[in-house]
Amino acid sequence: HTRLRTVTGVQTCALPICRFYQLLDQSAIYTLIAGTWTPPIVMLLHGPIRRRVLGFTWGVALIAIACLWLLPKPPHEVTVGMFLAIGWSSVVPIVSYYRALGWRAMNLVWIGAGSYSMGGAFEIAEWPVIWPGWIGFHEVFHFCDIVGSVAFFLFITRYVIPYRGSAPELISSRFSATMA
Repeated sequence: HTRLRTVTGVQTCALPICRFYQLLDQSAIYTLIAGTWTPPIVMLLHGPIRRRVLGFTWGVALIAIACLWLLPKPPHEVTVGMFLAIGWSSVVPIVSYYRALGWRAMNLVWIGAGSYSMGGAFEIAEWPVIWPGWIGFHEVFHFCDIVGSVAFFLFITRYVIPYRGSAPELISSRFSATMA
């Protein structure tokens, strides 16, 4: 059965349409994670490391999406674990990010990554239930996601987009060609 969230609690839905919407939701989450990391990877990394990290991040996200649609439904813990694994794998070149932007910008990454991870842990643990029937672990999970999304939005808009270090060839060559 697929669980539906409502304001007043969890309802079970065995209809195929419920599973379809759950697949769309989870596919969008994989896309959001890879898409969130794309600007820092493209703008801050250079050479082969950029291609490897970007390829790995998007490759795993696309494979995970394909598995969602083609294989039997995995346990919820596996799905949440994959969300976290894709997100944290993009932090591997952390030294390059620090060199490009410094510690102040990276604080937003840690706030975002920590919030997403706490939300995932709350979702798996099915804890806390703050106000039974109204604010449960899933709502806390979404609050953590909002905090993480805001942190990454600020990171990208304040530090990554304005970054003018050595501009990546991929972007600068295409941009200059369209401006000519």
